[in-house]
Amino acid sequence: MSFKRLKVRSDLLPQATNPTSECTRCVNFQEQFNEIKERDENLKLSMLDKLEQIEKNHLLQSKAVMAVLAEHKILISKLIRQESLAAPIGDLFPICTDEALAAVDEKIFQDNRDIYVSMMRKLFQYSAHKNFRNILAESMIIRYNIDGTHGKQSLKSFKKCYAALLDAISQLPGVTNPEEQLRRAFRVQKKRHFKNAATPNNQ
Repeated sequence: MSFKRLKVRSDLLPQATNPTSECTRCVNFQEQFNEIKERDENLKLSMLDKLEQIEKNHLLQSKAVMAVLAEHKILISKLIRQESLAAPIGDLFPICTDEALAAVDEKIFQDNRDIYVSMMRKLFQYSAHKNFRNILAESMIIRYNIDGTHGKQSLKSFKKCYAALLDAISQLPGVTNPEEQLRRAFRVQKKRHFKNAATPNNQ
């Protein structure tokens, strides 16, 4: 009995794997995975930053809106108070006595000063020297001047009322020197008074 030598095809034999090649593929896969994971983390961080910035912007906007609303509330309150006080303040003018002048001076303070200035400006209309009698009665104009010289009483000693008068005059058309306009108003009204007093028809 004889045996024939069998020849086996090499391509049918199991192929040996290349450990180096397999490790390289694993490393590449791991690197790609890590890269994807890093991009994902960066994206998450970016989104969180954007959300945080949006939240900050909304907070700032809310604060700004609240500040504007608070300011509007204050302005509305002032307007309501001005409307309610306008008539009583108007009744204080023209000032006819020393006591009334002192009372007006005491009533003026920081929160309501604008109301007094506005009322004086309204009473002056367009001219301080022509309509000064709407602020001070003629009898007061005769007995007062700004500095209290020549035996007269000083309007300047009523500091708050005097400052409000100057502010009101400064708002009139063409006025550049309110105090000079007030001095002129005293002169014009006194001259008019003495002229009328000298006229027989006014006796």
